[in-house]
Amino acid sequence: MADVLAWACIAVFPLALAECCCRPLKKWGRSDLPGFFGTAWSVQATVVAPVYPLVVSFATLLLQRRATAKVALTASLLETGVKPAGASSFALLVLITLQYLALPWMSNGQVQALMVANVVWLAMNLLLTGWFLARLAKYLQDERRVRTLVRLTQCVTLPREVRTYAMGLFLQNPQQQRPRRAEQREETTR
Repeated sequence: MADVLAWACIAVFPLALAECCCRPLKKWGRSDLPGFFGTAWSVQATVVAPVYPLVVSFATLLLQRRATAKVALTASLLETGVKPAGASSFALLVLITLQYLALPWMSNGQVQALMVANVVWLAMNLLLTGWFLARLAKYLQDERRVRTLVRLTQCVTLPREVRTYAMGLFLQNPQQQRPRRAEQREETTR
């Protein structure tokens, strides 16, 4: 629930900021708006299209030579934050595309508010992409990867294995104790 609330706040903040910033943007003409959308879309597409697939595949190739390649790749996805950064970038790209298609039916004020929100979101995506690339560069160093794998083992894998083992014991013990109870009942009825 807290995650949904945090994402809702992140989504509403740029729109609220856009409402405050749109007052000085009244000079924009209707003919300028497709150009502004095209610029934001092309920058975002440049970030989404080549950066994420190339960087993730490059990291996969570098990690592939090791015996623990699958675990290392899983750990790198968790450590670097590629999933939230990539999802945010792709979501903005889809949203800008839909906004561009709806451009003829929107008023100038709505378009200006959306453009300010898009630019704020774009800036956030650029920061997330930089953060992801910096963390990936650190992760490719051996000592950082070992620390990450140890933390993954302690914080994710070990608790999961303990829960699975405990659940198996919990489910196994009642089955073994039922015949004993039935035997006890037979003895008490005799």
